[in-house]
Amino acid sequence: MDLLEKIEPHTLNVPRGDRSNAVLEPWLTDQWYVRIAPLAAPAIKAVADGDIRSCRIIGPRLTINGCTTFKTGALVVSCGGDIGVPAWYDEDGSIYVARTAAEAHQQAAAQHGKAVALKQDDDVLDTWFSSALWPFSTLGWPEQNA
Repeated sequence: MDLLEKIEPHTLNVPRGDRSNAVLEPWLTDQWYVRIAPLAAPAIKAVADGDIRSCRIIGPRLTINGCTTFKTGALVVSCGGDIGVPAWYDEDGSIYVARTAAEAHQQAAAQHGKAVALKQDDDVLDTWFSSALWPFSTLGWPEQNA
């Protein structure tokens, strides 16, 4: 039917791990992401107003640039850890995001009109995100203290 327009040679670049040299195959998984802009806006304002300063040598211009460049960031990784994603699923696949399991169960009961079994998401917070929680976890959060 003469539908083929042309044939061109193509070299497939197979990605390999920098340490193991093993072939890296894409594996699509469900991931949680966080919108950076709402989180970055107060930080950008604080740097621009001089309320806080960057301890880095690169200075405030690049600090603000870093806050405005990223649109979303991966929130989780699928590996062992102790800071779980605060999301629970019912048997229907509905998602309940809450601060605690008790709050998630309340949300589910309100939706279903009765108590239902929930399973917490298996993923854990990624290193860059959980490291930001370090000051809170070491200084007694959520307690109100000095």
